[in-house]
Amino acid sequence: MSGPLDNFLERFRRTGGVPAAVGGDLAEELRPVFAALDEFEGEADAMRRRAEAEGQDRKASAARELAEIAADARVKAERARGEAYEAALAAAEAQARAIVSDGEQAAAVLYERGSGRLPALVDEIVARLSESVR
Repeated sequence: MSGPLDNFLERFRRTGGVPAAVGGDLAEELRPVFAALDEFEGEADAMRRRAEAEGQDRKASAARELAEIAADARVKAERARGEAYEAALAAAEAQARAIVSDGEQAAAVLYERGSGRLPALVDEIVARLSESVR
């Protein structure tokens, strides 16, 4: 080992963790260490502030995205309700047309049956009236 930092660290090793005062002022010797710690603390604080700001930005972005998704879902739900209504209305109209058609067919059958019986019925009525007049 060589250099000032190596000498400094070696002093901790020799004394069980407490630096031995070797030449010069100990406070002056530790000043760079504390300055580095202050700088590290400043960087950590800046990182924390950036992380908090980024967290707030992400939270706001997520809230905006949630609002957009909810609005889109409301539009899609309204569209789906409209489509379901139109489909139900079309089915009801088709059913109504089928009922009317069935009724018209039944009426035609009844009219045809009645038309076929009418001459015989008229003859019977005329015959009975003739008998009652005699």
